Amino acid sequence: MPRSPIYSARRKIEAEDRKAELARVLLAQEDAPAPDSSVPVPDAAADAATISSLEQDLADALGNLEIVLHDRDQLSVKCRAAVAQRDQAIMT
Repeated sequence: MPRSPIYSARRKIEAEDRKAELARVLLAQEDAPAPDSSVPVPDAAADAATISSLEQDLADALGNLEIVLHDRDQLSVKCRAAVAQRDQAIMT
């Protein structure tokens, strides 16, 4: 089931916001004084890859949720129709 244009646009904006935040963090790290060698330095490339992977997992999960909700709605319509038929059969 295709995603709505609003959903797609919102996801693109959120992704751009995350990229901008990551860029701000990276720039702040460049401007920061040299780190103490006893403190581990975060690996920005690994963090970006992890974020990208998590974003994809989230997008996949949201897509699956949309499918489940659509299927639930269709099942609900079928159930209401079956109940209406049963009620009609009882009345006749």
